Amino acid sequence: MLSVHAVYEDGKVTLLEELPAVRRARLIVTVVDPIPPAGTDVTATGPAPVDLFDDLIGVIDVREDGAPGHDR
Repeated sequence: MLSVHAVYEDGKVTLLEELPAVRRARLIVTVVDPIPPAGTDVTATGPAPVDLFDDLIGVIDVREDGAPGHDR
């Protein structure tokens, strides 16, 4: 499996990187981040992806090894 960056626009996928020695292949397309139209105020669309989990910091309390009853 190989991953490369690409842009989808107007029904076409444009690769942003070369695919070495690949002439034909099956693809799985995952939309990571929609690109807003030019002139769009991206600050009005909500929190940046980095901030999505800020409200969960310190909420989860588990041992490093994931076993809550490890020492019992």
